[in-house]
Amino acid sequence: SLPLGDPFPLCVHRSPSLHGRALASMLGEFCASATAACCANLVTHPLETIKIRQVLYSGSVPPGTIAMGMLMVNREGASSLYKGLGAALLRGAICGGGRLAGYAALKDVGASRGWLTPELPARAPQKPAGEEEAANCARPEPPSAAAQLALRASLATAAGALAQLAAAPLDLVRTRQAADRGANVSGWRTAASVLDRHGFLALWAGSSALLVRIALLNVSQLLTYDKARVEAAQRLELPGDSVLVHACASGAAGLAATTAICPAENVKTVIQSAPALTVRLACRRIYSVGKLRGFFRGWVPLFAKLGPHTLLVFLILEQLRLHMGIEATI
Repeated sequence: SLPLGDPFPLCVHRSPSLHGRALASMLGEFCASATAACCANLVTHPLETIKIRQVLYSGSVPPGTIAMGMLMVNREGASSLYKGLGAALLRGAICGGGRLAGYAALKDVGASRGWLTPELPARAPQKPAGEEEAANCARPEPPSAAAQLALRASLATAAGALAQLAAAPLDLVRTRQAADRGANVSGWRTAASVLDRHGFLALWAGSSALLVRIALLNVSQLLTYDKARVEAAQRLELPGDSVLVHACASGAAGLAATTAICPAENVKTVIQSAPALTVRLACRRIYSVGKLRGFFRGWVPLFAKLGPHTLLVFLILEQLRLHMGIEATI
């Protein structure tokens, strides 16, 4: 029986030190995720710029990735490949860090409540006594595999949507800078131009397509990575924190994410280049130029960018987690 002065079981009490460690872990996860996203953006930004130019190409058949890149360099100089880099890095820190760290934090909440179970524990660090005591408390039976998959998808969507809304103006500035064929214009001047012409809310132009895109990206990329990591570890007979396992899982995640988000990515790009367009009008414009294939225009440069980007993000993130002492999420 419980002491008369204590109306709650021991297992529901969380000491301040546990809350402090959870907050520090969340902050560390965000910093690691933001750093990984920025490092990946530095490498893959030219491919993102080329993809934007291909999507906005006025002809029916745009030049290939290499041809478009050479055309940009010949006409505008090599620096044209890095137009919008400042906005891209800031966006990567906010959106990339937010969506990855948010998903990790939400999964931790789900695990603490018994809603999610580990698929493949990468590491098993020694837990402090307080955490062990809480972990040993009775928990309800975990939901079915299908229910857990649906929950993971919901958590990925929620984390991605919040991060994307915060970074939407930077996404717009980056797109408009990359689409500009003239001299390099600063991000501040680009944002001021949008404000003067279209108003404050125009900074969130294309947000509906952005939210669809980020939901598809987070669900396809993160869930594929979680599952592929399990499969790779089992088939290769390697531990879950092996670099080769992370590389295989990242490759599968990049392929799935590229295919899932390409149509929404193209609609978003068209709207951000012309904020007066609605999603319906943007879809109509894409279809009138390239039919259904138009929605997948730029798939190759998108994969050339997102594939290595996904690989770099997860490889860097996992190494930062290891060196920062952050326990890998389930």
